[in-house]
Amino acid sequence: MNQLRDIGALKADNEARISSKVGIAKKHGISAVTLWLYASNGKWSYGRMREEVLESFSQLAPESLCKLTESVIEEHVIVLSQMRRKMITLDDPKEKKLFSSQVDALPKCIKMERTALWIPNHIVGVSTTVHDTGLIMCDVLRCIIQE
Repeated sequence: MNQLRDIGALKADNEARISSKVGIAKKHGISAVTLWLYASNGKWSYGRMREEVLESFSQLAPESLCKLTESVIEEHVIVLSQMRRKMITLDDPKEKKLFSSQVDALPKCIKMERTALWIPNHIVGVSTTVHDTGLIMCDVLRCIIQE
């Protein structure tokens, strides 16, 4: 029989049924037969918790996406603001021209990243909610890009 490090994690994976029994066994470094022995002896039910796990994922996914969206928008605002500050401080015309081309390319990169994350590239509506930082950040980003 193969060595198992965490029987609790093995049981959780087995009852969640996120992957096949062979996949679960490989993940934990044991054979499918060893998994079957643990499951039989422990009276584990394969996939017993699947609905609860999927429900949990469906609740966590939008929250994670929202946090990711907010951090991406905040990062865009910071980068554009830093570039704007640097542009103001440059004196050499050649440096300014080179940096200007980088600045011109940045909004295109931001637009592609936002499109990939399904973040709108423009304000579609205005919310009066005080805690709606996503729209506030979008509005700030729009103002910075337009400047």
